[in-house]
Amino acid sequence: MKTLGILAVVGMAATVANAQVGSPRDLYIMGDGSSEVYQSTLWAGFNDSGIHIDNPLWAGNGSAASLPAGYHPFSGSSETQFNSPYLASFGGLNNNFYVSGFGGTVEVDGNTGAFVRRFTNGYSLDNEIDYTGNNIWVADGNGTSLYNQSGAYMGVSLAGVGAGGGSLMTSNGTDLYVSGWNSSTIVKYNQLTNTIDTSWGVNGVMNVSGGQIQKLDFDSFGNLYYATLYGSITSNGLYRVNANGTGDAQVCNALIAETMFPGQMVTGWHGFEFGPDGNIYFAGQYGDVWVYRADGSFVGRLIQIDTKLTDVNFKPVPAPGALSVLGLGALAARRRRR
Repeated sequence: MKTLGILAVVGMAATVANAQVGSPRDLYIMGDGSSEVYQSTLWAGFNDSGIHIDNPLWAGNGSAASLPAGYHPFSGSSETQFNSPYLASFGGLNNNFYVSGFGGTVEVDGNTGAFVRRFTNGYSLDNEIDYTGNNIWVADGNGTSLYNQSGAYMGVSLAGVGAGGGSLMTSNGTDLYVSGWNSSTIVKYNQLTNTIDTSWGVNGVMNVSGGQIQKLDFDSFGNLYYATLYGSITSNGLYRVNANGTGDAQVCNALIAETMFPGQMVTGWHGFEFGPDGNIYFAGQYGDVWVYRADGSFVGRLIQIDTKLTDVNFKPVPAPGALSVLGLGALAARRRRR
């Protein structure tokens, strides 16, 4: 699931009308506790302050306890089908959000947050658009399975890795990296050959040093990261993996945020993503979105919502002039997880 895409005009396959609504500064936040998706924006200059974005389309679906008075979420609980969202990906043929959680995977409109359809049922914590952009890897009862965008099972499964719907995943080109939820191992999988890449790690598997994995993601430079939870205040954090899968190094941990905001980071954070400013954004289980710099230094708290948060996502949005060439264009984005 997960790196902010690099946008480019690649041809005449899409019209200007297909451009995505929103701003590259817009952050989409998964509310596991409320089954809602929230939308916030970074202030101009990408500093450490954020504001909620109101979506009047879903009037009445927001919880007064979790949002400012009169505010409405990007996707309410009826739009997510009360899914308890965990991790999400953006993309595919329709440039929509695929929201995975404890109730399966649900597709919602990438512009409006409206419910499109239920993609899979059951326990499904993560998903990722495949390297072609046409199919979707989904955590299901078999492990990590491939579906087409009509929801049909493609018969390819990385069985046993995250079996039971507990897979966590992210892709980089034709490589797919998979972990089990709360696992301490990462598997590198080749999407072209449908085999484990035994040249990475030890026979394709890496044992991480940071503890129980909550999300996998890439930065814009192609470096693999994972976040951990439920360890100590100093082991809970973000780790960068060596290119060959032989080791990792901690980038930042929860201690500094816990020191500044006592009681909020005792068990760490859940999902994360690199923002358009190069900063790292984390979803906290007590409703906070935390911001760190790429060097691991702490920036502060972006926003607070009174519900458990599990993931953050930036949606690729074209620059105003990107689609003006000949009045036609298409967006090509390297998928993030996530």
